[in-house]
Amino acid sequence: MNKKLLSILLLGLGLGIWGCQKKQPPPKPAVVSIPTPVVFSGNIFFIHSDHLYKFNLNTLTPLTAGKSIEWFPACSPSGSEVAYWSNFKSSVYNLWKIQSNGTNPVQLTNNQINALPSIAQNLLLNDAPAWSPNSKQIVYSLAGNLWLMNSNGYNPETLLLDYDAYSPAFSPSGRSLIFISKHHSNMFNLWKLNISTLNLTQITHHTRFNVGDPSFSSNGKKILFNLFNSTSTNICLIDSNGQNAVTLTKNNTSLSPVFVNDDHFIVYSSSLPNHLTLNLYRMNSNGHHPSLLFNEGNSPSWGPSQSTK
Repeated sequence: MNKKLLSILLLGLGLGIWGCQKKQPPPKPAVVSIPTPVVFSGNIFFIHSDHLYKFNLNTLTPLTAGKSIEWFPACSPSGSEVAYWSNFKSSVYNLWKIQSNGTNPVQLTNNQINALPSIAQNLLLNDAPAWSPNSKQIVYSLAGNLWLMNSNGYNPETLLLDYDAYSPAFSPSGRSLIFISKHHSNMFNLWKLNISTLNLTQITHHTRFNVGDPSFSSNGKKILFNLFNSTSTNICLIDSNGQNAVTLTKNNTSLSPVFVNDDHFIVYSSSLPNHLTLNLYRMNSNGHHPSLLFNEGNSPSWGPSQSTK
């Protein structure tokens, strides 16, 4: 066999072997992860026509009625109870609580003088009580002093005196409080109180705007509040150490913000669209996509959807 014929046979054999090889399947397309949309859930407790209401995006339920006037609700972390100010059965305001289904109202304080003075009846401040993370205690402002009591109203004790303090809120750990105060200033600023040591730290130092209605994010790393003066109010977010302030609204009419759904959303009040009444709005936690929730409502508080006690 000559070399030319041998080369042809070897070439043909090689082509045959290559042709008999199994073709590799094309690579599979990369899996693209599509995030599951977060569904707005839970209950919003707010004031409508001077009374306490519950709203769960499907049903509006009045929780109080009659000639009384209610202010500044605060839902417990479990979602089962709501604390609020009311002048029910009295000519002065005291703290009350009620089951989130509207049953069993209980008076928690028995002050003979008005426990919610005119200066505190300010929607920009939103001087609500606040529940401890385990729902066993409630902190509140009384004549500018901070008090702590059991959630049944027993064993009240003073935490802070002579500081012109309002709108307290617990940290998620329960070890500290934030509140607003005009101490050594003409403006309300944000302060922190260590409950065990009673050490105080000033967090903000505004000289042209007031801080109102502060609250923590669920992980305690952020603080949400409204920043206001005589002509405007907007919602702001800062780190818990006071750094990296971000203004989330620019409409000059937004106040009383609260995180909901593990900080995925913010519910707040605004006088948009007609500047005549406060309405309830929600937006994403970055301030995007605001939308109307309910006409004529203020001072929202959020609680998870759970069976009541």
